[in-house]
Amino acid sequence: MPATDDENAAVTGMGAKVLRILRNIGAGPVLYLCDDDTESESLAAIVSALLPDAAVVHLPASDALPGDDAPPSPANVGYRVTALRRLRQLSCDSRHGDLVVVTTGEAAARRYLPAEAFDAE
Repeated sequence: MPATDDENAAVTGMGAKVLRILRNIGAGPVLYLCDDDTESESLAAIVSALLPDAAVVHLPASDALPGDDAPPSPANVGYRVTALRRLRQLSCDSRHGDLVVVTTGEAAARRYLPAEAFDAE
């Protein structure tokens, strides 16, 4: 049964974001863009806990500052590559069920290598 306008108005903040994701489960892969990496990491953890059978992937944003010559930290690059590799594996496996990708606008706007680049270990 769909929620009424009064019920929708009562849910705010992180709860509203979780509710938006849950309402779209089953309609195909879900991509949710958060304002920042802290929010995206928290949201991915909450959705993972609520949907243990779903594949929830958190794709972190780069920790390199815009306009700075310093590259992203090795840990950050590792987290991003791990997430992209997992997405590649899930895209090749039709048995995974529901897929939720939680990231930021900054991470979604980046150019990445072709998907095949994430086949190698």
